Amino acid sequence: MAQGLTGTAIGRRLGISPRTVTKHQEKLYRKLQVSDRVTAVLRAQSWGLLPVNEELRPASPESPDSSARRPLPVDEDLRR
Repeated sequence: MAQGLTGTAIGRRLGISPRTVTKHQEKLYRKLQVSDRVTAVLRAQSWGLLPVNEELRPASPESPDSSARRPLPVDEDLRR
């Protein structure tokens, strides 16, 4: 999400359906108390859950770049 990928592209990278991506996004929105993608990324950054902008690299959906696939740190409370 923070890299600007679509739900379909995220699903392809993770091997899950776009609908599953949407469901996970909805859960994140609830936990972050937001209603859209941009606010979710900004809130996650402000809470220290995502690196600041200069550390995020935009990735194309077809790019097999391994650095774009590295998992970002996630707070344990968000895994519930």
